[in-house]
Amino acid sequence: MSTATGRGGAASSLLGFLPEDSIEFLDGQILGRGAQGVVIAARWTKPDSSVVDVAVKKLADGASEREIEQFQKEFAIHWRASQRCPRACTLFGCVIRDGALHLVMERYARSLYEFLDANRDPLDESKRAKLPPQLVAMYAHQLAVGLSQLHAEKIASADLKPGNCLMTADGELAIADFGLAVMVERSILRASTASRAG
Repeated sequence: MSTATGRGGAASSLLGFLPEDSIEFLDGQILGRGAQGVVIAARWTKPDSSVVDVAVKKLADGASEREIEQFQKEFAIHWRASQRCPRACTLFGCVIRDGALHLVMERYARSLYEFLDANRDPLDESKRAKLPPQLVAMYAHQLAVGLSQLHAEKIASADLKPGNCLMTADGELAIADFGLAVMVERSILRASTASRAG
């Protein structure tokens, strides 16, 4: 990775590392929890002195060496995706705090799961969200574009689900959580062709 300017004008230092004192952690404001980590609310003071709300992902205390290595790999893949794929969750960079890596990301309004949950009919036993077909088609298109962008960069998400699709206040979707993502050596098309040829 090299020095680059991320989406939204976010100037990123070498390897995406941000000054630790540029991040103000908002204690007690948990945005989400996973099997291996937690996402907390924070504020980032950008190089131009403007302040924006962000989400910071960190590993749970007591993480194993293997989990730490996996988290470092997640950062590398997410950084590549964020720099090159407009439909990937924006990653501004990372900070080291208390000797641990923290990923600093754009803070979105909600997840697709939360959106669908809010649109379920409580009287419908199927528990399916009630959405206009045009809206369903729009979100499906956004996700298809996002996956296509990732695949073009040889990134396989491997964990696509509503909870890992984040939404802006305007309803734009972004693919998030690259904890299980992998870099593939060949494109899906080439791998598929090789498989049929064998």
